[in-house]
Amino acid sequence: MNNISTTPIASWTEPQQRSFSERYTEAASYSFVAAIISRLLTFLQPVILARYLGKEFFGIFSIVMALAMMLTGFAAFGQTSALAKFLPEYLVKDRKRAAMVLVHCVLVASTLALLVGVMFLFSAPLMARSIYHRPDLASYFRLAAAIVVALSLFSVGTSMLMGFQSFDEYGRALIGQAALQLAAVWVGVAFWGLTGALIGITIGAAAGLGLVMQAGKDAIRKSGLSVRWKEWSWPVMREILNFSVPAHLSGLVVAPAFWAANTALAVKSGFAEVGLFNVAFVFWQLVLFVPQNLSVPALPFMSEMQATVNWERFSRAVSRNLRAMWAVALPICFICSLLARPVVHFLYGPQYAAAADLVLLITFAALWVVISSAIGYAVASLGKMWEALALNSMWAVTMLGLVLWWVGGRGSKGLAAAYFVSYLLFALVVWQYSERWLGVRYARTAGITLLTMGALVLAYGVSHSLATVGSCLVAALLAPFLIMSEWKWILDENDRNLVRQAVARLGLAGKRWGRNKFGWNRCGSD
Repeated sequence: MNNISTTPIASWTEPQQRSFSERYTEAASYSFVAAIISRLLTFLQPVILARYLGKEFFGIFSIVMALAMMLTGFAAFGQTSALAKFLPEYLVKDRKRAAMVLVHCVLVASTLALLVGVMFLFSAPLMARSIYHRPDLASYFRLAAAIVVALSLFSVGTSMLMGFQSFDEYGRALIGQAALQLAAVWVGVAFWGLTGALIGITIGAAAGLGLVMQAGKDAIRKSGLSVRWKEWSWPVMREILNFSVPAHLSGLVVAPAFWAANTALAVKSGFAEVGLFNVAFVFWQLVLFVPQNLSVPALPFMSEMQATVNWERFSRAVSRNLRAMWAVALPICFICSLLARPVVHFLYGPQYAAAADLVLLITFAALWVVISSAIGYAVASLGKMWEALALNSMWAVTMLGLVLWWVGGRGSKGLAAAYFVSYLLFALVVWQYSERWLGVRYARTAGITLLTMGALVLAYGVSHSLATVGSCLVAALLAPFLIMSEWKWILDENDRNLVRQAVARLGLAGKRWGRNKFGWNRCGSD
């Protein structure tokens, strides 16, 4: 993708001038460079909160935010996914319709965000009493209502930037929001405890919303779209709803399952167990960090690709994307499993030592998510959202069944096991669906499957038999071997060439992004 700030809409009006892989790797580079910074800032937040709040109040914070995130997904009503799919597709095929899609998605999502926030505000006392039997939680839920509105609108803004393939502006908004939120949360929790932490989250989300609103205006101007905010079309709305309703329902299936699982753990085992689980859950985020951010452009680019190329080429792209994301995530998963104990002790303190026992299950569950998500982008780009809803529903039923079975007697370990098993089954089902019903053909996956099984067995043996120093040594010795094995036996020559190009573009994207956004080296040359 061309730099939006210097070459407006070239990737939409003249796509033949640059290959999909070239534009995709450049877009991924922009999003990844920004994500490194923003996620590092975000990673510090739970560390700070856990140390200031202690296990009990950190567990309450986790419950409040899980509920807020669930309602944020509800408020979006699938409009974020619709923006990421239809904008790049119609910017190529029908620019007038692209403008109408933008108007409809933004207006619907903004209205619903306000309605959901107001409903959450007034229902907070009832939820605190009837669900958690803790009336004192009502004040925290009221604060979370503002978080829901701000995060919902921020999500709409970032999806709009993704749809325009303006990934440099997308990254800038992520960094700004993360930095401002971290500062506000740190000050808030230090002076006012949990209440201050939630106010800090609200301030950070509102600041991020301001950034994406400005970036969105710039993207519309540079794209040349003629946007009429009062124009309404029911045919356009029907097309959006045919995609966004099942996409929204899929989110309603997943987010409440997470919330219900955390709630079941809190009710059956106490908030301290929730705190332990959420410390281990940070490693889930670490495993997903690289593949998720490299995949940020996946839905917009696959939507464009399925509209412009033949099926065989699309199938190869899906297979290559799956293999690449899997190969990226596996070494991270293996390293996190082995280094969990020293990392937890150093960052969170000895009171959270039991969380290290959950990390193996959590990290490999995250690997199953990487696999299923890589396939899921292809499913969404083809508009198969009702099928996606059915698949997600199967996962949710499995997940909640395992939670009810295991959490009561095993606490946070039972919840970690439920994540591991349910996502493993989900990845297998999604894989079979894409092969048998969509006709996607996956190449060179047997080797990485065996490598994954070996890494899982080895990580389990080392983490349960060696002390901290031994685990660190094994990680230092075997992680490079795992990476070299993937390079030699899993990736083909085309994959390796793409990796080399991507690494080269990461540095170039960092230079361009920093120069364009912050004025670094403005007088220099590339």
